Amino acid sequence: MIDVTAARHDAPGANASTYLDYAGGGPPPSVVSDAVVSWVRHEATVGPAVAARHADLEPFYEGAARFLGASADEIAYVNGAARGWQAVLLSFQWRRGDRVLTCRSRGASESIALIRAAQRHGVSVEAIPSGADGRVSLAALEAMLDERVRLVAVSHAAAHRGLLEPVVAIGAMLRARGVPMLVDASLSIGQIPVHVHEIGCDFLVASCARFLRGPTGSGLLYVRRTELGHLDWPVVDARGAAWVAADGYVVRKDARRLESSERSLASVFGLAAAIAYATSLGLSETAVHLESVAARLRARLAALPGVQTWDAAPPTGAIVTFTVKGKPAAAIRDALAPHGVQVAAIPAADARLDLIPRGLADGVVRASVHVTTTDDDLDQLTERVAALA
Repeated sequence: MIDVTAARHDAPGANASTYLDYAGGGPPPSVVSDAVVSWVRHEATVGPAVAARHADLEPFYEGAARFLGASADEIAYVNGAARGWQAVLLSFQWRRGDRVLTCRSRGASESIALIRAAQRHGVSVEAIPSGADGRVSLAALEAMLDERVRLVAVSHAAAHRGLLEPVVAIGAMLRARGVPMLVDASLSIGQIPVHVHEIGCDFLVASCARFLRGPTGSGLLYVRRTELGHLDWPVVDARGAAWVAADGYVVRKDARRLESSERSLASVFGLAAAIAYATSLGLSETAVHLESVAARLRARLAALPGVQTWDAAPPTGAIVTFTVKGKPAAAIRDALAPHGVQVAAIPAADARLDLIPRGLADGVVRASVHVTTTDDDLDQLTERVAALA
């Protein structure tokens, strides 16, 4: 069972306002900010080069691997999901005419990376139809699979509404067909258990400053060991390879070949602390708690005249989206902020394959809860929205 009072004590920033934008990034636990500050002070004392030379990063890779159910050699540190998408898509050995299938719940950054790959390599990017519940239709996916499908890329959790894609069922279908799978876990990692072997994915990327509450600009990339030899990363430096002769180099055999030597070690140690903290709370317990808190908030908002909620049927996770009749989402966000209520406005352009077809051209307001969210937070948002509506 989650102790909300203790969680708020662990993250003092959560007490500064009615903070309901954890999907965008929330106040981190003190252990995370302390780890970042401690490393920066260490660098200031001994010098960044000396500090880096003696830094022991293996516990980070081992901890991240345990967290995802992977092996340490399958984990790379990246500065966010977008960098992870680029690492996979640019390294993939495409053939002209290949097909990539994706979910309609994907966001803008993923879409741009896919479009770029399509333009460079003559690959077609096709959205898998959604079922009545808004999730990937497994029947439609099965019908689309053929010998030209080289990759299926899906978001585990949508950024623009409460919706969790059936990634385990998708993974099982693709394994049977021998089709690689890329999962973006940016909005699921930290709020529900994410286990790469249970999902059956070959690649997983995640920005870790959201529900995991790691440092801004921190992320993880998982590459299944059997896929490492199939990737040809076009940009590599001394972190990913060794210069062994005047005209030759040898690329690393693990996922760290996709890393950059220019990275923030403070963020690496901060992310390690975030992973340890989330693990200590219990990921299954956290998932049950967040689903319950979000459901209570959704019910309160749905009961207000002039307010419409837009989330899928459970499981929906920690995200609640809504609109107020006659008011753009950004106007609602901006009207709530002076009262200390922090939410996000998701424009239709950020999720155009889902929001625009549903007639949500003005976007949606997104409220996202965490283990620090209290019933008073829910009341504050509901009362302010009621006044606006």
